[in-house]
Amino acid sequence: MQCAYIRVRDAVLALVLALATGVAGASYRGVLAGRFAVSGAAPRPAVTTSHAAAPAPPPPARVITKLPGGAAVFDRPVSSGQPIAQIRPGAVVEVSATETPGWRRLRTRSIDGWVSEASVASESESSAAVALFDSAGSVSGDKVRAAHAGALYANPKLSERVGGFLRGESVEILRTGGWILLVAEADGAGGRLVGYARTAEVRAVATPAPTSPPAAPRPAPARSDPQAAAAETTSPAAAGSGGGALREAQDQYASGNFKDALARAEEALALGSSDANLLVAMAACKLGDLTKALRHAKRLRGAHLSQFRGACPEAEQPPPAERGSGEALQSPTAPTGSGSREEP
Repeated sequence: MQCAYIRVRDAVLALVLALATGVAGASYRGVLAGRFAVSGAAPRPAVTTSHAAAPAPPPPARVITKLPGGAAVFDRPVSSGQPIAQIRPGAVVEVSATETPGWRRLRTRSIDGWVSEASVASESESSAAVALFDSAGSVSGDKVRAAHAGALYANPKLSERVGGFLRGESVEILRTGGWILLVAEADGAGGRLVGYARTAEVRAVATPAPTSPPAAPRPAPARSDPQAAAAETTSPAAAGSGGGALREAQDQYASGNFKDALARAEEALALGSSDANLLVAMAACKLGDLTKALRHAKRLRGAHLSQFRGACPEAEQPPPAERGSGEALQSPTAPTGSGSREEP
């Protein structure tokens, strides 16, 4: 009996030992298989999440301020405040696009502010003036007083007008070239603008002596000949298109002489130049005549209207009521009734 018990116990122990050995071997083989499988397999692909990158803002552009009034610089993108600076037309400035429609951020060496988009030219329109400024902007020359009011151009052919100067204004002659000059003047923002000008407008040219005696004056027409009188009173200047008067008005405005600019612009308007409405409105606003400025501003559209608003912040405010617009004024001496006699 005791021997049978011993045999059963040994059998059970042998079975337990066999099972333990089998389980340990299977576990070791699994560990080895996993190790070799990880070392020989390709690396897991990295999981990346793509985020849509915000588009980079366009770089600043170098452009010029536009005729006739240049650019009014504000500390905020609103035209109702007082400008912090007034840059003359033709000055090279750096502007950046903004999220505010119709406005650009302007930066110069001494000014940082906002300008209306209508007061600066595009890059293509400014390319010739910017190239000229880069080539001659640092050149120095002799300073003189302009003999006459004149215009500045971006090319020696004098076909692309960018600015102007006033009679007696200080200009710097950078280069001479026969009947044209390369000159520089202050731009109103601590810098200067460069352009080509006619020699006769910058320097006084001596008038040659006449080679023949002057013609006798034409006799005045008789009073009985109305057609001849009408032909005599019509001067060539009055028959012109008003372009010359408009250019002189632009030069006067660019130089800050608003009174003469208004007079010349009204003359150009009377001669048929519809573009003079903008200059009349802007010059009248600078002189404090808001009623006249708003009257001419009603005829402006598009970019001209935006340019007027930028140069005349007071236009955003309601104009003062004109006398006689709401009710008829009665004379203190006029009778108030329809007759002086009472009805019986």
